[in-house]
Amino acid sequence: MGIIKEPITLLYTDFSIIIGSVYLFLPTMVMTLIGVLENVDDDILEAASTLGLSPIKIFLKIIFLYHYPGCLLEVFLYLLVRLQLTRLPNYWRK
Repeated sequence: MGIIKEPITLLYTDFSIIIGSVYLFLPTMVMTLIGVLENVDDDILEAASTLGLSPIKIFLKIIFLYHYPGCLLEVFLYLLVRLQLTRLPNYWRK
């Protein structure tokens, strides 16, 4: 077809590892966050809105701070596995 002159190497590259790890771990991370955020007590949110907090402030001052340790741990675990996956192409190239 003449679109490219030579084949594009996608296998065993850093870009392929990034795409694969996002494809693998992002749904797990999102599903865990959804499970954590569903456990917010509705009475706390109702009380905050009754006291005059806007939805953005409710999220930042109540929901985010309440679930911050769990979210931080999840991001840390994702990055730890992600750092391990960046080392794999170097082993395969040998």
